[in-house]
Amino acid sequence: MPVHELMDLGQLEDHQRVRLVGGIGIFCDPNTFPSSQDMSGLPSNAGVEVGLLPKHSTMSNDRINNVRDRVRNMLKCERVVCLGKIGLDHSVPDKQRPRQNI
Repeated sequence: MPVHELMDLGQLEDHQRVRLVGGIGIFCDPNTFPSSQDMSGLPSNAGVEVGLLPKHSTMSNDRINNVRDRVRNMLKCERVVCLGKIGLDHSVPDKQRPRQNI
C-alpha cells in the first residue's frame, strides 16, 4: 500500500506508530542501475539492492555477461547492501524458463 494511502487511514494509536529509519532502493533492471554518483545522492540512511529480474535472461550472452560484471562492480560499493531478484520467473512462458538458468 502506498504511503499516501496509509496516511489517509486516519489517526494511529501510539502502539501502531513506527519510526522509519532507513530504506532500500531496489534496482533490478540493467537500464535503471544507478551510477556511483546516483548512489551518493541517496539519503545517508538508504541502501541499495542490485540484481537482475529473471525475465531479462533472454538477453544475449554478451549482454548478460556485461550486466553480471556491472553487478559485481556495484557490489563493491558500500551503499549496496543486498543482492536480489535472482531466481526463476514463473511469469514468463514455460519455453523461456530453461534460459533463466544462467
